[in-house]
Amino acid sequence: MTAGQRPELRLVPDTTSTIPSTTRTSTKDEDAELVRAMRAGDAHAAMEIYRLHASAAEKMIVRMLGYVPERVDLLHDVFVRVLEGIDSLKDPSSLRAWISGIAVRRAQEHIRTRKRAMSELPADAVAWTGDPEVSLTMRRVYALIDRLDVDERAAFVLRRIEGMELQEIATLVETSLATVKRRIARAEKLFEEWAAADPVLREKVT
Repeated sequence: MTAGQRPELRLVPDTTSTIPSTTRTSTKDEDAELVRAMRAGDAHAAMEIYRLHASAAEKMIVRMLGYVPERVDLLHDVFVRVLEGIDSLKDPSSLRAWISGIAVRRAQEHIRTRKRAMSELPADAVAWTGDPEVSLTMRRVYALIDRLDVDERAAFVLRRIEGMELQEIATLVETSLATVKRRIARAEKLFEEWAAADPVLREKVT
């Protein structure tokens, strides 16, 4: 791995959303205009924000949690918070990152309160991937990720799976850059130790 290269795990397919993705990504100016319209009571603007950003938000939830059945309810919670908190968004052009942060924090709340192990991924994980072997790998990956502290887990997933820059992660999880670096370093060390002992994962993540 070269200096500055993002260390990413390409183990979770990109086809993670139940929401049909749009053909394009909104610009910051378009997001800012939608926020202003939504604040003015424009119901169409709220629907357009959902249309443009729901797929990415659900993808973030799946990255954090795996293919849990609760992802649809969690996505609903995310956009309830978007509707209720839109006036608190300081920079309307940062709408996408703001929604991603809400999705990450909702997933963290779910991790803290759930009782079912994340390694117990539902059978539809196979349907998502179309490959039982990939599904098995995903189960093993999330079984290890599930052992991480919830804050370390978020930093690890955003860096190693989502491929985000460190400052992006710090902004999303609302902490300092130094703290994010510490969390990632510890999570990577633990994950690599655990993966090295797993016959399925040792060659995929090292």
